[in-house]
Amino acid sequence: MAGTVATQRFGFIDWFRGLACILMIQTHAYDSWTKEPYRQGTWWIWARLKLGGLPARMFLFLAGVSLAMRFASDARKAVPVADARRGAFSRGLEVFLIGYGFRIAEWLLGGGKVKDALSMLKVDVLQCIGLSLMITAFVASPRDLDEKRVPWKPLGLALVVAAIVPTLQKLGAPGGPGPLVAYLWPGAHPLGQFPILPWLSYTLTGAAVGALWLRAAKNDKLDAAMGWTVLAGLLVWLCGYGLEKAHLPIFSSTKTVRVEPPFIFFYRTAFCLIGTAASYLIERLRLTDGFSPTRLLGQASLLVYMVHLDIVYNSSPYTIKQKLDPATATMLWIVVAILMVVVAWFRVEGDRKT
Repeated sequence: MAGTVATQRFGFIDWFRGLACILMIQTHAYDSWTKEPYRQGTWWIWARLKLGGLPARMFLFLAGVSLAMRFASDARKAVPVADARRGAFSRGLEVFLIGYGFRIAEWLLGGGKVKDALSMLKVDVLQCIGLSLMITAFVASPRDLDEKRVPWKPLGLALVVAAIVPTLQKLGAPGGPGPLVAYLWPGAHPLGQFPILPWLSYTLTGAAVGALWLRAAKNDKLDAAMGWTVLAGLLVWLCGYGLEKAHLPIFSSTKTVRVEPPFIFFYRTAFCLIGTAASYLIERLRLTDGFSPTRLLGQASLLVYMVHLDIVYNSSPYTIKQKLDPATATMLWIVVAILMVVVAWFRVEGDRKT
C-alpha cells in the first residue's frame, strides 16, 4: 500500500470525510427539527456544539491535505510551480463560486424575495473552504509542501492565524462593506458564519500534515507516520488544555461557535490528527473492504452537502421545523443519512462508468 499511496487517493481520507458528512447531517437535523424545550442541556451541547463543531473543521483540514496531494501529483508530472499554484487557486475559486451558486439557488427556491437577498452573500463553509484553498495555494507553494522539506511555513502561519483572533476581535472590525468585513474579521458581521480568521488555520495545518504523510508514503513509512500523528495529536491536545486552564483574559471574548480562542483550535486539530490516524487504521485493517457507506459519503461529500441541506432546511415541512423531540429527530436524520448514501452511490457509480 505505502509504495503507491503517493500516486493514488488516500482511502482513509475519504472515510474521514464521510465521518464529517455524518456529523454534519446530524448537526443540521437537530438544529432544524428539535423543538425549543430540548435545545439546552448536556445532550444539546454535545450534539449541536461539541460534535456539531467538528465537521467544518474536518472539511477544512482535509481540503489542506488534498492541496498537498495535488501539489505532489503536479511535481511528479513536472508541472511548473507557477502552473501548479494557478491550478490549485482555480480549484479553490471553483469551490468558492459553487458556494455562491448554491446560495443563489436557495434564494430563488425560497421565493427570491428582495428582503432576503442579502442572504446570498453569507460566508458559508464552501466559501470559506474555497478562499482558504486560494490563500494556501499562494502562501504555501509547492516547494513548501514538497516531499523533501519540513513544512514549517504553513504550520507557523496556522499558529499565527489562530493566535491573533482574540486580539483582532477585541480591537473591533475596521470600516468597510459588510460582506467584505464578514470574510476578513472574526465575529464582526452576521453574514460571517465562517470568517477566514481563524478557519484558514485548519487548511494550512492540513496542507502541512498532508505533505508529511506523502513523504512517509513515498518512503514506505506511512504506518510509522500514523503512529507519530497520534502522538502529535495528543501533544496538541495537551497544549490546548494548558492554554484553556491558563484563563488568559484575552480569550474571554472569543468563546463562540464561529470565533474560537486558540485552545479550541488545538483541541479540534488534535481530533483531526487522531481521527485521520484512526481512519487509516480502519482502512489498513481492511475493515472497510467492499461496500462502505462512510467512504461513499466522503467520495461525494460536495453533493451530499448540498442535497442534505435542501432536505433538512428548505424542503422540511413546517410541521416538523423545531417541533420534534430528540428521539424522533434522531430517527429522521438517520433516514436522511441513508438517503445520502444512496445519492452518493449513484454519483460514485456514475463517475466510475464515465
